[in-house]
Amino acid sequence: MAIIARRGLLAGAALLGAARAAGAGWEPSQRVPDPAVEVLDPAFARYRLASATVERVATGLRWAEGPVWFGDMGSLLFSDVVNDRIMKWEEASGALSVFRKPSNYANGNTRDRQGRLITCQHKTRSVTRTEHDGTITTLMDRFDGKPLNSPNDVVCHSDGAVWFTDPAFGPNPHESMAAPELPGNVYRIDPVTGQAGIRRHSARPRQGLAASLVTRRSCRNPPSLRAQRSKSEERRARRPRAGATPVGPLANDRHRHHPGRHEGRTAAQGEDRDHP
Repeated sequence: MAIIARRGLLAGAALLGAARAAGAGWEPSQRVPDPAVEVLDPAFARYRLASATVERVATGLRWAEGPVWFGDMGSLLFSDVVNDRIMKWEEASGALSVFRKPSNYANGNTRDRQGRLITCQHKTRSVTRTEHDGTITTLMDRFDGKPLNSPNDVVCHSDGAVWFTDPAFGPNPHESMAAPELPGNVYRIDPVTGQAGIRRHSARPRQGLAASLVTRRSCRNPPSLRAQRSKSEERRARRPRAGATPVGPLANDRHRHHPGRHEGRTAAQGEDRDHP
């Protein structure tokens, strides 16, 4: 049975309690611009909408993560990690419903260039893609012959590449995290070959990712993406090395998923090459 350090357990409980206390006393702003939105860097000021306010769209969650907006559906999807589900909030009605359960303890979510849902899953230690027909394709679950740790956050670059963090967290049975077998890394999955490569080694856990908005012409240059890291790590950064292990439909089975049902395996199918 996995054992969690007492200090870590107490810290987590304190953080959860503080979050609940803050949420209980939260009230929407009656004026604009909303004082809850604080600009820390003046460069962000031009992106702020003065008429926008912070709204609370859902409660009753245990650990909300990975929000991703589906404008074509008018819906927000996000993970409720500990409850092993992905939730769906509808803008028009304000309705909140379960989009997928079980979700394999999904964490980070994003959309690719074709509008498909990309998800980090703790239980399967994988990054998956939900196809337009509802089936699920495993993009990556191993590197150098070892299973991933607990994929956390994910973004899709304008060149179609999928970047994700795989920190060395765990074991943590509350989020179905296994003991790590690889160092904490940031990976890039090539949109054409499906091959994965390490883009950042880090002894410290790295979670969040952000991709800059770049034009198609600028895709010839290295992606403008960086993980959260310290200046000392920046100086020690090494050049990326390519991984030797095929990933995605080239090496993994395809999973089929229908909301509300468990996933099952089918024979591997051809790679989707519908890239911009």
